[in-house]
Amino acid sequence: MKPRPIAIITATLTALTFATLLVFIATPLHTVLFALVPADGAVTSAQRMSLDASTVQFLLTGNRAALGLYSAVERSHLADVRVRVWWDVCLMLISTLGMLMLRPTAAEWRRAAWWVAGGVLAVSVLFQPLFILMHQVLFPGGNWELPSSQFVITRVYPLGFFVGAWLLIGVIATGSLWGLSKLRK
Repeated sequence: MKPRPIAIITATLTALTFATLLVFIATPLHTVLFALVPADGAVTSAQRMSLDASTVQFLLTGNRAALGLYSAVERSHLADVRVRVWWDVCLMLISTLGMLMLRPTAAEWRRAAWWVAGGVLAVSVLFQPLFILMHQVLFPGGNWELPSSQFVITRVYPLGFFVGAWLLIGVIATGSLWGLSKLRK
């Protein structure tokens, strides 16, 4: 059977949205990233873990009280991030439904895995300018420009954290797709 581009795109979207959601809400994965990427400025490890737990709690529940140590600008940005997280959830559910209806073949799962792996590596090469472009598109109000000299959030989550998160998303998505290709045989 000839590979169906729609099945490959749907599988790719499902894997990427699932991996993104997992990486951004699973604080144990943040612990690993924090061990690899130091804070940018005067934030202790205990403060970083506490702020991270509060941030994730807010992203999941909308509980603004969890954001007590953040400034009004940081809280505004996190409120926008929370909306984008729920966009991710919606896209994941829609693409999962499409994937269940299309039932990708093993070859389509493998092809999606290769597309994800290649895309993750390509984006990694130009991560910083693409990260800035993504923020300009998704957060056009400009509340994402938060220098670490002035804001706690960028001390807790420096650029290196997002590079590591992107690579982790790629590993999880590629591994999931490859694993599903083996189950589908």
